This record gives sequence, structure tokens and C-alpha cells, in this order.
Amino acid sequence: MAIGAAAAAAAVVALATWYVVDTVREVDQDLDHRIARKVPCTEGMRFAGLDGLPPGARDSRCRMLSGIDTLYDVRFRIPRTDLTAWLERTYPHTKLTADACLQHKADACAQFSPAPASGAKAHVIDLNVTYESGNSARVRFAPFTT
Repeated sequence: MAIGAAAAAAAVVALATWYVVDTVREVDQDLDHRIARKVPCTEGMRFAGLDGLPPGARDSRCRMLSGIDTLYDVRFRIPRTDLTAWLERTYPHTKLTADACLQHKADACAQFSPAPASGAKAHVIDLNVTYESGNSARVRFAPFTT
């Protein structure tokens, strides 16, 4: 009888734990959607001290998350050659490497601070690039405060 009661108690604890974890996950997902808001991509790029998306960028979508810190999530596709030219012109000392992709599933990444003279409000910029078939690259450009 003691074994049956112990198994029943363990089942109740497991079920209660699953319920709490599942509920917290749903609340977190809902909260992310409520805090994040769609913004014009020029807003996100200006936060990084830039006038707008790089030449050749397409399929852009942008969000802003704010709380204690501010994060812009700017995503777009761009031909690889246009991306390379833009990076060389805009961030000449930035090198994309696979080693910098510690937290992101991407082919090449970099994290850097914008130039002080740029007027950027962002303290840091995360740049993640995933190479697609052909000459296309999918870019996540994320300026944020710390």
C-alpha cells in the first residue's frame, strides 16, 4: 500500500510540475509578443547611428523590445556582395566569424560597439548572418543598450 501511495504522490507532483512549467512558458511567450512591437526598420537603424537599411536589402522586418534596456531586432535579406561592401564601408574593423556565433545558429557573427561619432543610442550591435543558396544572406542586425 505504501508503494502505491508513493507512486500516486509522485504522479501528482509530476503533473503539477508539468502544469506550472507549461503555464510559465505560455506566459513568457505571450509577454514577449506584448512587449515587442513592430517598428519601421529606419528606426532600428537610426538607433545604431545609421540612416537606413544597407543598399540591396529586401524582405525586411523589424521589432523593438524595451524594458530596462532597449533592443531593436532588424532582419533582412541581402546579396552577399552587397553585405560585404556595406560592412567594409560602415564597420571596416568588423570581421564576421563562425567562432563569434556562440549563442546564435548562424554561419557568421560579430558583436561590436558603434563608433562614438555616429550618434548611435545603442551600446552594442549583434550581427548574425546565415548564408542562403545562391548569393543571398539572411541578416539579423540587433543594436541594443546594456
